[in-house]
Amino acid sequence: MTNPNGSNSRLDRIEKLVEANALALEAARIQIRDGINETVAMLGQIAEDSARERTEIRRRQEESDQRFETMLADMRADREANHQEHQEFRIAIQALLNRQ
Repeated sequence: MTNPNGSNSRLDRIEKLVEANALALEAARIQIRDGINETVAMLGQIAEDSARERTEIRRRQEESDQRFETMLADMRADREANHQEHQEFRIAIQALLNRQ
């Protein structure tokens, strides 16, 4: 026959093992949840940083585009002025040549 005290002792050990495993599983679950929360927070921060950087890049691009357009307009105005001067010079040369 089995010793009733021996089976109680075995049941107690199994019960302790089950409790220890339950505690370990709960600790692991908490650790995983905390890790997930930390990862989600990091991803949120990365998304915010990325959005700020994209906004800054767009702002810089708009400034660059505006500087380019201003430079292009200035160059066109210079070209037109040079063309006008050249025309006036040609007319003056032609007038000098026609005098002779």
